[in-house]
Amino acid sequence: MSLSPNVRAGMASVSVATTLILLKGYASWQTGSAAVLGSLADTVLDLIASLVTLYSVRLAATPADRQHRFGHGKAEAIAAFFQVVLISLSAFWIIVHSVQQLAAGESPANAMAGIWVSIVALFLTLA
Repeated sequence: MSLSPNVRAGMASVSVATTLILLKGYASWQTGSAAVLGSLADTVLDLIASLVTLYSVRLAATPADRQHRFGHGKAEAIAAFFQVVLISLSAFWIIVHSVQQLAAGESPANAMAGIWVSIVALFLTLA
């Protein structure tokens, strides 16, 4: 069975996002940095968005049936709305965390872990 280019791209996106979540989770734990935490949240959202997009692209490609006379094309729009909600919730959570860190006067503990993970993430994203 041959996979379409959209499905293969979606699967690659899921694989990279999973790897980056592990790396950024480690860096966030090591540094305590709000910036790394924000990057981790972004990557988690990327993974969720990739999974939702992968599903919605496959669903949108299915032909019309009795319940969906005009096809399943709206699945992609619903997936986009879901992503907007996730991004908004994540932004709120990062703002709350950042304000808490500022109020407590905390600073990152091990900044080098965050820097190295960011460099690896950059190369994985480019690949």
